[in-house]
Amino acid sequence: MAYAPNSEFRFGYKLTLVLLIACISGFLWAMAEREPWDQKKNAPLITKKKRNEITPPTLPTKKEPILLPPESIPETTNEPDKIEEPKQAPSVIMEAQLDALFQKVRRRLTHAEFDGAAEELNKVQEIQVEDKTRRTALRGWKARVGIYQALVKETKLGRTISMPEMTRINLKNGGKIIARTISSEETFFSIEDISGIRSRIEKANINRINKLDPSTAFWEVWEKFQSKCRIWGINAKEEKKGSRFVFLFDVKNESSTTGEKFFQLADFCISNGANRLITTLFDEALKRDRNLLKTVHDKKGDRLVSLLFYFLSIPAPSDAEYLLQKVLRPRYSDTTAFQERIQKDSEAMELLTKVLKKTITIEESPETPSEDPPVSKPPPPRETLPETTPENIQKAVHQGDQFYKKGMEHLLKSDPSQNPGNWGEENKLALELFRKAAGEYGTAQEAYPENATIPQPLLDRFRDTQIRMSLCRKRGVSNR
Repeated sequence: MAYAPNSEFRFGYKLTLVLLIACISGFLWAMAEREPWDQKKNAPLITKKKRNEITPPTLPTKKEPILLPPESIPETTNEPDKIEEPKQAPSVIMEAQLDALFQKVRRRLTHAEFDGAAEELNKVQEIQVEDKTRRTALRGWKARVGIYQALVKETKLGRTISMPEMTRINLKNGGKIIARTISSEETFFSIEDISGIRSRIEKANINRINKLDPSTAFWEVWEKFQSKCRIWGINAKEEKKGSRFVFLFDVKNESSTTGEKFFQLADFCISNGANRLITTLFDEALKRDRNLLKTVHDKKGDRLVSLLFYFLSIPAPSDAEYLLQKVLRPRYSDTTAFQERIQKDSEAMELLTKVLKKTITIEESPETPSEDPPVSKPPPPRETLPETTPENIQKAVHQGDQFYKKGMEHLLKSDPSQNPGNWGEENKLALELFRKAAGEYGTAQEAYPENATIPQPLLDRFRDTQIRMSLCRKRGVSNR
């Protein structure tokens, strides 16, 4: 069969078409075998990366943590971890804030509120003040208030108080007493006046008693204060400026007016709650004695040592032990009076052992002092001599007992806390009477035959009187 090029069968076209269909069918068959649509469903989404973006490195897989002991495992919470912020430096105090602080401190010092002033100043650190001059001023204020606080501790009370409820007692003889404590008994009043002297007043001698308000009480204290100043050549006066009073002091003889005298005036004001005068008096005292704190510290140590010997001579062993172990040894063992008259004095240590009836070790560690000292128990009554004692011996012992009784009366009046101005003279009178009593007891002992047994009550009397004589001599050292 001959080929006709112009035939309508078009074999080439059909062959191309068949090949194309075969390729498409093969491709579809291959796709059906692989099922790519199912894999695409489970594949993660792929986002198109930005040009020039650096891909972070792949982190290594997390290792299992090392188990710690149970007590070292920190508590876990669901909260995200908090990054600990670094401690910030104290904020800077502005000039106006510092001026306000100093003004507040001045107001507190006006009323002798030294602890409150120190608390206000301690709220500010020197690092918070940028200016060097102001920083020095802050340091000066803190030092000044610290000295005031230390001086208060050396007063009789050792702290500032509010003004007590004062009482004016008008006597029938025209006299007047301002009492800071008063208690009524059957026929008399027991009082303590603003000078610290305790006494009894018969009710029949009193004309009128009035309770005073704080303002009136202050001016009564001021009147007594002025009389004390005049004795030392100090002119105390008040001037009214605006709505308040300013208190001034003129000294007639500057050389004879010591800082200690102004400190004693401040002590008087502290005992009576006249707080508006205290800071000014401290400043006057410090102006005259830069070492005032050491001076008054030594003086108080000396006074407390004398008070210790007083307690031993009464005797009041519980008060004596409290004063020694809780006050003197912890705070005043550095004073000359304590070291010379107690610690280095073998006789004093022996007297302490006899009266307290136990060995005292000064170096032992101090205990925490209680708020109030123990109440002293009265000494037991003295035993009588046997009925068979010869008459001459009984007479000598009786005479010794009379001297001893009078000596105890003067000894009780020699309490420095109750009779600060005249206790030394009372102590001397007591010492002289105890010497006479010891002489009578010695005469009574010598009256016994050589081989006779001396009764124990007589030996106890002689020993007791000897102890009191020694204690009075020890006290007299500080009053020379």
